[in-house]
Amino acid sequence: MAAWDAADSKRLWHRLVRRLPVRLAESEQQLELQVTHDSASSFEVQVTPSEPPVSVQHLQLTGDEWNAEVAGQRLRGQALLHSHAGEQVLSLWLQGRCHEFRRADPTWSKDANATASHGQLTSPMPGKVVKLLVSEGDAVSRGQPLLVIEAMKMEHTLSAHAEGIVQGLSGLHVGTQVEDGQVLLRIGEPAAAGGKDAEGGVAAAVGAVA
Repeated sequence: MAAWDAADSKRLWHRLVRRLPVRLAESEQQLELQVTHDSASSFEVQVTPSEPPVSVQHLQLTGDEWNAEVAGQRLRGQALLHSHAGEQVLSLWLQGRCHEFRRADPTWSKDANATASHGQLTSPMPGKVVKLLVSEGDAVSRGQPLLVIEAMKMEHTLSAHAEGIVQGLSGLHVGTQVEDGQVLLRIGEPAAAGGKDAEGGVAAAVGAVA
């Protein structure tokens, strides 16, 4: 069940509004999109405050194929979401043209005790964990896929931004619903990852957030 289908106070009476700073690759134009979600497949996108929002209804994704009703017109095309050079890249093919949107990868943050190359992995959006590719205590390399989140019927692979040891993963499993910004796990420095006290503290902190 998608996070948007949950019948709780967070979802039942409120529309989620998110601001997404993006860059159009072809023109290098910077935009801040305001996305208002009605459900997993219906939302509105406002490009500038002076323009009315564009309605997207009944979005359907099958593999890399998509179709939706956009501003009252049924459109279909292809989509590819991936990471490159520290950015999330969304490539949309529509009517023979490719439109590429980029934004800084939001999945990595560093806490006060982390070095410049280690820190916490957080969820970039509400969704559901559909794949766990590592286990607690695993040694991972920079760029290695760690887990996959499904949001808005698209799968998003989250990767390690540093070499280290996976910590704080005990409260996470396939099927877990996660919130935007929720801490998912921590990549600890290899030399400091063996301490049970430190590991327990991180796990407790992650459990409190979850």
